[in-house]
Amino acid sequence: MISLEKYAVKFHHLSLESVVNLENNEEVFEAICKSKVLSLLKKYRPLIAGTFPLGISQKESDVDVLLTANDLDGLVDEIENNFKNEASFEVYCSEQSGERYILARFKIDEVPFELFGQCIETVKQRAYKHFQIEERLLKLGGGGFKNRIQELRADGIKTELAFIKALNLSGDPYLKLLELHSSSDNELRHILAGIN
Repeated sequence: MISLEKYAVKFHHLSLESVVNLENNEEVFEAICKSKVLSLLKKYRPLIAGTFPLGISQKESDVDVLLTANDLDGLVDEIENNFKNEASFEVYCSEQSGERYILARFKIDEVPFELFGQCIETVKQRAYKHFQIEERLLKLGGGGFKNRIQELRADGIKTELAFIKALNLSGDPYLKLLELHSSSDNELRHILAGIN
């Protein structure tokens, strides 16, 4: 944030549309504010990603919060100190593609949260890159593409796979989205044009 005499300029990692999607979901936005997850874990550079800011959430969707920490054990301690008394609280450590990570889950006012932490900057994590390409595809694909994603999600298909199916692509959906992440808008438009 840059503060001027009477004004402040704040930069988001989310597009304005994603911020509006998130804030318009009153139940979720209130739960985020009540949890204080963004302020309590501020030093871990939290970013909200996932289906709520994309505007494609389903009943079972959770608030995805990405975190970065050099000391994952310290992050686990901090999460436990702040959220262990919340409903359905659980936290564990595991490994993904050779990288250790922590995953914590809990509910606030029946809104499920999922915190994902790695020793990788949040903006460089795979989950954030997935979020970015999904956001771009939704913007470029328009309402019809978004409706197709919503239909697939309503059928119980996970977000990443829903995008790959809607684009008529095959292969590992997580890796395919990472490949698409570096595509230009024109390349993405070409792929989207092929599904109509």
